[in-house]
Amino acid sequence: MSQKEEEVESLKIEFNDMGCKIQSLQAETESMRALKRGMENSLYDAKHWHDIELQNLGSVISKLEAELGEIRGEVDQQKKDYETLLNNRMKLELEIGSYHSILDGEESRWVSGGGPADSEGQPASYHSGTQDPEPSTSFSSAGQK
Repeated sequence: MSQKEEEVESLKIEFNDMGCKIQSLQAETESMRALKRGMENSLYDAKHWHDIELQNLGSVISKLEAELGEIRGEVDQQKKDYETLLNNRMKLELEIGSYHSILDGEESRWVSGGGPADSEGQPASYHSGTQDPEPSTSFSSAGQK
């Protein structure tokens, strides 16, 4: 073989090698493009799923906030009711204490005088000479509101 034939043969081999490399690179490029498309699709799906989850979580948050508002309202109402009950209890305890004082005063007049007393503190039997069988049941208005 002549030198020119060898060069031609060498160029053919190099040309074939280059063709193989080109095909290999084209196949790799196509593979990379397919991988890119797959990753873009996965990214799109992930974003879409993420958006749906955000909407769902927003809905859950809204419901929980509404429920929390209702619970706070109920707690406030229960607090008001409790305070009202405590105030009523205190008023009743004061009124009961007033009635106890009145009853104790009446009892002490009975014990010390032997019967109901007149306005001067004297037993009723002191003026009439007889004892009244029924004690006086009138109370002063000091304990009433």
